[in-house]
Amino acid sequence: MLQRAVATDTKLIIKGLIILLTIVAVGVGIVEYQMAALTQRPVNERLFYMENKADHSYLTYISGAFDRIYPGTAVSLSEQELAVTIGQHSFQLPIKIKSEFKRIQERQWFAIWHKQFVDEALKTKETLWRYWKQIKPYLETVSQKLKAKSRQAIEKLEETVREYR
Repeated sequence: MLQRAVATDTKLIIKGLIILLTIVAVGVGIVEYQMAALTQRPVNERLFYMENKADHSYLTYISGAFDRIYPGTAVSLSEQELAVTIGQHSFQLPIKIKSEFKRIQERQWFAIWHKQFVDEALKTKETLWRYWKQIKPYLETVSQKLKAKSRQAIEKLEETVREYR
């Protein structure tokens, strides 16, 4: 009698429930904000609250039963990193990455790699130059034949045009 829903129907139902929960949470937040404004109660009695501090950090709070406030996440931004704290765990994401190429160039392995690269580039250049010397006579011959055929075709075209005048 009861049948399992198709996967596409299940996805549609889940999306609908997520949208419904989002609308309910936003509605509850709006109502709590309005009630706090009307009764002039402290702002922290909201169900969900995000605070922007002066030191460019953001804090989120989730209000629970019996007037307890549970800290959710803290996000702070400095010149070097973005720090995110979720509960007891925190991690930092670097924003600026410094690199000093002079230190790398001074190292011996970089000098060896650079020499190998230059040597290989010179070998490749010499090899290409030898191939060019081998191919050049053939290309010149083909070019001359092509020019001769082009001249013949142009002369024949001019002769055909003169006949029809």
